[in-house]
Amino acid sequence: SRGKAINAFDIANAFKKDPEKAYGKTYAKSIERLNIYSQGFLTGAIDLVFADSNDLKTAKWWVIDWKSNWIGTNNKDGKTDLCGPYHYSYDAMNKQMLMHHYPLQAHIYLLALHKFLKWRLPGYNLKKNLGGYIYFFLRGIPSNKELIERPLDTRIPGLMIETAPLNRIMELEKIITMEDK
Repeated sequence: SRGKAINAFDIANAFKKDPEKAYGKTYAKSIERLNIYSQGFLTGAIDLVFADSNDLKTAKWWVIDWKSNWIGTNNKDGKTDLCGPYHYSYDAMNKQMLMHHYPLQAHIYLLALHKFLKWRLPGYNLKKNLGGYIYFFLRGIPSNKELIERPLDTRIPGLMIETAPLNRIMELEKIITMEDK
């Protein structure tokens, strides 16, 4: 039989899981306003998947997506002027994430990675092996010198790094595997 149609309300409810993680309940309200109702296929391409260790049994697997969004300032004539690491603060990148629904994209990618690893990685364990996602805003990445001089406890311009919200991923998996009664 065919799976249940997936809708915005179901996806929004999944985002209410792990409320302490980024893009929880507040972002769920944005998802509720989307026109999502699907029983079909979704297409997309994950830019990169990597394991953070050579020991595949203990490695955490991560999704990377490259973004070329322009975040900068305009000159007095209203024409684009400056765009660099200074402009890619967490708040500026977060606005882009929300405006373009990148959190939803990231969660779909994590769900796909989870299902793939479950199928292909012997001994896979969601809690042990699913790392999270990294969004590289390419125009905002600092030079090597700037990265080396940055204190370890500061956020890096151009990078949005989030660990996997495991309860959301499990809930999204339930949504896509539900069967019509």
